Amino acid sequence: MLMFSQTVVDSFRKQNPDLRYGQEFHQFMQLNKIENTADKEFCDRLYQADGEKAIAMIRERTDRTQ
Repeated sequence: MLMFSQTVVDSFRKQNPDLRYGQEFHQFMQLNKIENTADKEFCDRLYQADGEKAIAMIRERTDRTQ
């Protein structure tokens, strides 16, 4: 399962008002390079998500030990 490091998540700042939250995070993390089918499906849903939904999806996959 794809997990995001807490440190990297903390460094992300939404800056482009023309992009959805999930879309900008997707680009920031370069999630287009993911090849695992299950992770790719998650990344595709994240790309389409905005606002609180995207934040919740990211939070679900954040490893707080890193």
